[in-house]
Amino acid sequence: VAAALKLEVGTPAIRFSRLRLIDERPLVLEDIWLPHDRFEALLAIDPREFGDLLYPLYEQHCGVLVASAQETLSAEAVSAKNGRLLGLEAGAAVATSSLRA
Repeated sequence: VAAALKLEVGTPAIRFSRLRLIDERPLVLEDIWLPHDRFEALLAIDPREFGDLLYPLYEQHCGVLVASAQETLSAEAVSAKNGRLLGLEAGAAVATSSLRA
């Protein structure tokens, strides 16, 4: 995580996990890591109030404008824990995404 965020090992980071639903069915499980020093203001907000779009939240509360991002998609077998959250059997194929802004 530190390397992906271009932080020195041991530098504090924030982690948010979100389960996104469509018509009450789990569709997307997000695991979001952010540098603590730039996004600390998000810790004062109840994550249930984040809404669907995070980039406007980053700009409004942290002054961070995300103008572009690069996403890498891959496929892998879902873990037992994440499978339970998504309503899938462990080992089922899922698409994974890595986003770098």
